[in-house]
Amino acid sequence: MTEPFDLAVVGAGPGGYVCAARAVELGLRVAVMEPAELGGVCLNRGCIPTKGLLDGPDPDGIGARVRRNAEAIARLRRGVAHLLKGATVLAGRARLTGTGRLEVEGHGTVAARRVVLATGSRPRALAELPFDGARVISSDEAVALERVPGRVAVIGAGAVGCEFADVLAAYGADVTLVEAAERLLPAEDPWAAKLLARAFDARGIAVRTATRVAAAETGPEGVRMALAGPKGNEDVACDLVLVAVGRQANVEGLGLERVGLEVVDGIVPVDGAGRTAVPGVFAIGDLTGPPLLAHRASAQGRAAAEAAAGREPEPVAPGRIPACVYTHPQIATVGARPEAGDVVGEAFFRANGLGVVTGRTEGGVRLVAEADGGRLKGAQLVGAGVTEQVGLLGVAVAAGLTVRDLARGVFPHPTLSESVHEAAEAALKRL
Repeated sequence: MTEPFDLAVVGAGPGGYVCAARAVELGLRVAVMEPAELGGVCLNRGCIPTKGLLDGPDPDGIGARVRRNAEAIARLRRGVAHLLKGATVLAGRARLTGTGRLEVEGHGTVAARRVVLATGSRPRALAELPFDGARVISSDEAVALERVPGRVAVIGAGAVGCEFADVLAAYGADVTLVEAAERLLPAEDPWAAKLLARAFDARGIAVRTATRVAAAETGPEGVRMALAGPKGNEDVACDLVLVAVGRQANVEGLGLERVGLEVVDGIVPVDGAGRTAVPGVFAIGDLTGPPLLAHRASAQGRAAAEAAAGREPEPVAPGRIPACVYTHPQIATVGARPEAGDVVGEAFFRANGLGVVTGRTEGGVRLVAEADGGRLKGAQLVGAGVTEQVGLLGVAVAAGLTVRDLARGVFPHPTLSESVHEAAEAALKRL
């Protein structure tokens, strides 16, 4: 491979394969290097299998659901391969050896005029509970569980921890959810997190916030933990512990030092198009820090491809990236949370026709707007299927629409989306 590629993409997750596919569309000669499965963590061990598990307990058990997930993943992986048919895909781990040069396992040296790093992240370990793949597991193993034990502790109540607490409880486990911060979902909106905490309590999920693991002992019979919380110490015995305390970027072994690229606080700093401090080297996705979301990585991938092709893409602005938690009820947010002086409009599904007749009355919609003119700044939604609504509200935020614009829309009846209209009407009354 002596002729340089126009672009080399290291990693074929939702950032990398989208970047490569867009670059091919733009006429670039593209190489993609991936040491594992096409689709990355999201497709194979993250977003997709987790949402399959959250679809509802399978009457034949979690193992049956896992096997159906595997069939869906294989089909989707073939779809990724089809998207990359215009690129040269090299199965192997890649590292930079100099400017525009990479060493790829099993393929030798590859030259490229520009390089996009899209190596993703891995579960972060907890010192008190190191992963052993059997009694103490990460989300990687959790998506492949063939059975659910009777007693499970989930350490970390971010999106991943809350989703797996939901799944495991649905399959009959006695779940204890432990979070060091003062509330569930510390990175999400407090209003939404409070509604989820109420739902978890009603389902019998034992939530321990402001609590940390002081000590733990793993044995053949399970795991015994000493928890330190606001009410003192508590001993918890369980059959399985899922550690979900975050993820860390895969920055090791990439040869970043060979091109003078520095890692800052465990991530690679970039601009809105994924450009690093080193000309010709881009980074996207989890490698660039939070929020660690597949759709953010894909947006960054498209922007990086455009920039690599000599275009000037619109920067990937954090305020336009929705965050979704697929628990029951779901949580979906985009843009800003309420601040002093903002106008807030709320509507709840307990007053929504479809919500009442179908029993989906948990949660509602909250819109945040500027007091001067009513421009939409953000939205928070809690309830059944709200992850399907938040994308268009993100478009409204990005487009600078006002709550008056939303109120002028005609929403189909009966739908839960009518509550967006009602929340906009409520905000207008405060302008």
